[in-house]
Amino acid sequence: MSVLTLEDILKPGEYEKIRSRVLQKIVELKKKRRLILGDKMSVVFENKDTLWYQVQEMVRVEHMEQDELIQEELDVYNPLLPEKGVLSATLFIELPNPETVLEELQRFHGIESEDTVYLEFQPGPRIHAVFDVLYRNPEKVATVYFIKFHLHDDALKLLDDPGTGLHFIVDHPNYYVRAQVPMELRKDLAREARTGDLPLTLRNIS
Repeated sequence: MSVLTLEDILKPGEYEKIRSRVLQKIVELKKKRRLILGDKMSVVFENKDTLWYQVQEMVRVEHMEQDELIQEELDVYNPLLPEKGVLSATLFIELPNPETVLEELQRFHGIESEDTVYLEFQPGPRIHAVFDVLYRNPEKVATVYFIKFHLHDDALKLLDDPGTGLHFIVDHPNYYVRAQVPMELRKDLAREARTGDLPLTLRNIS
């Protein structure tokens, strides 16, 4: 897996010069890689560009100049990168009312259970999400979860097969949604999952 390195990260002053163009591109990119999951959830399939952007924004907000501090951020985000045979995504629970958010979150207790979030091929297998153990707390429901889907060879073959349907499913006692994964996104995910090749394009934006 090709990870993000210190050489990939711009210091705050350099990043500021291209940030407006990066923001425009990242909005377009995330729109392609985002699925709306009903009225309270969404998911974004990550790649090197989306995670590079997260690191750059942290570096900017925290005014990080020291390589040691930047490396700490890289150590947090690099494990979230997709790799060969593995899709990586960020799952969001979106509750806009701050007065009721804690109460509403409790409805999603158990969202990280083994059979709750999965990809379903039709015809074909189900691939269950693996929730990042570092961010799991069975006593507390979060608004953001980092998940991965480990694809076996059969699933890889089906990922961009136009004759096979693919849905992202949340099957929770209090929340059920079934969202079709668009073929354009499926083709991007298939290419990344088969090769493990994750180009970084935003850094050199002009």
